[in-house]
Amino acid sequence: MHYYLIIILALIFWVALVFSFAWYYWMEVGAKTALFSRIQDIPGPQTVLVPGTAKYLRSGKTNRYFQARMETAAALYRAGKAKRFLISGDGHSLRGNETEDMRRSLVDLGVPPGSITLDEGGTRTWVTLVRCRDIFGLNQVLLVSQKFHLQRAIWIGRRLGMQVTGFSAGTVLGSGMTKMYLREHLARLKCLADLSVLGLSRILKKRR
Repeated sequence: MHYYLIIILALIFWVALVFSFAWYYWMEVGAKTALFSRIQDIPGPQTVLVPGTAKYLRSGKTNRYFQARMETAAALYRAGKAKRFLISGDGHSLRGNETEDMRRSLVDLGVPPGSITLDEGGTRTWVTLVRCRDIFGLNQVLLVSQKFHLQRAIWIGRRLGMQVTGFSAGTVLGSGMTKMYLREHLARLKCLADLSVLGLSRILKKRR
C-alpha cells in the first residue's frame, strides 16, 4: 500500500509539473502578436501603462528592472509614441512609494509631469489591470515591462476584455534571473485562481 501511494504521489507531481510548464509557454505563445520590440512599429501615440517595481533591491542596490522600465517609457515619449502615462504600483511598500519613485524618474528623464497619472493601489499585475479598466477608464493601453512579465499581463488584459499590447523593456541579465523567472512561473499559476474568481463573479452578476 505504501509503495502504491508513492507512485500515485509521484505521478501527481509530474503531471502538475508538466502542466505548469505548458501553462507558462501557452501564455508566451498567446502574447506574441501583441508584443512590440521596435519603437517604429508602434502605432502612436499611445496611453502607456507602466507596472510598478521597487527602485531599490533589499540589498540597497538599484533595481535594474525599474531602471529599464523607466528608460524605455521615456524613450517612447521622446519618439512621440506615448501621450499619457499611468504609473501603477504599491504606494505603501516597505521599500518606499513605488509610484512616486517612478514619477520622479520619468520626470528626470524628460517626461512632462502633467502627462503622468499615479495609481498607488497597483499591488500586483491583475489588480493593476482591473484598476486601469474600472477606476481610470482605460480599455486600451500599451504596457511597458520586461518580456516575460508582458506575456502574463497581456493574457490578463485579454481576460478582462481589454485591448492590451506590450513593449519590451529589454532583458535584464544577472544572478537574479533564475529567482525572477521562478517567481514569474508561480505568478502565472496564480492567474488560474484569479481566473476562477473572475468567472465566479460573472456568474453571480448574471444571477442578480
